[in-house]
Amino acid sequence: MARRHIATAARRALPVGATVGVCDLGTFSCLFLMARVSRHGLVPLVESTHTIDLLAGMAADCRITHTAQSRAMRAVAAFSTLCRRHACARSIVVCTAAIRSAPNRRAVVAALRHSIRHRVIVLSARTEARLTAIGALSGLTRGSRPSTVIDVGGGSTEIINTATNRFVGIPIGAARATDTWGRKLPRNRHERSRHYRKCCEQDIADIPTDCAGQSTTVVGVGGTITTLAAISMRLKSFDADAIHGRVLTLDEITRRADEFSRMTRQQLATLIPFDPRRARVLTAGTHIWAGVLNALNAPGVRVSVRGLRWGAADQICRGIHLPGLRLDAVQRT
Repeated sequence: MARRHIATAARRALPVGATVGVCDLGTFSCLFLMARVSRHGLVPLVESTHTIDLLAGMAADCRITHTAQSRAMRAVAAFSTLCRRHACARSIVVCTAAIRSAPNRRAVVAALRHSIRHRVIVLSARTEARLTAIGALSGLTRGSRPSTVIDVGGGSTEIINTATNRFVGIPIGAARATDTWGRKLPRNRHERSRHYRKCCEQDIADIPTDCAGQSTTVVGVGGTITTLAAISMRLKSFDADAIHGRVLTLDEITRRADEFSRMTRQQLATLIPFDPRRARVLTAGTHIWAGVLNALNAPGVRVSVRGLRWGAADQICRGIHLPGLRLDAVQRT
């Protein structure tokens, strides 16, 4: 009887003034959002990013190492503290590609659930893309709301056309590409760009060219594209308001990809106005963006600093249940 009451209550929308918390436990970054419900939507109270790089040191069988798990555990512990501080009425931890595809995902999720009192779920690639699209399009003006949203994450890339609900998931992201493409990276810096392009073309070969439909400019989310926007704007620190809605052309992204290919990680780190650890995955991530936009015949991308965490927060504050994957099912994207 108690369980039935809880399930019914969870379907009710939260009242104005209530707070929600979402932890987006991604492959490279863990992102927090604490937001208050208002009559006009969600008002952010806290947003923060923590680098966890779950693929760093990963074994050949893609198991998440104990060290990487420890970084994730520290991040969700910090999230739990924030939720208590802001008295969140609802909170959730959503896991994406790295955990979704890991052979030891059951053990990783069990450890997370044991350490905190929040709901922990692993999203399917399609659900992740849908929630990301909801979040990415929030806060953009109506005149700049194209129907295709692309999320180049650390472990995977998702493309969804919100007008047709067409979805494409690719099991390659900035961190995973860095590790796989880097195994045969040429020593000659001038040959590296060609190597990255060739690897990218092979990994994104299955993207349908008509996936974007009638969209001429797509919306992009993820650490790579926001970093590129910050570099393009020569920002001294991360400025979400300045980056949100910024348009980057395919030509500029392609030029940056070639430029980054010839630079060392230390040189790349000097370009990044916030977390220099992102230099490890920036080159591969930029090549993925250039390749995906080229495959979709898109001349550019409008950057959104919002994404999965905003979409998940929108749904849970409305009382919409977010389904999690069965952890004994094999998931590769």
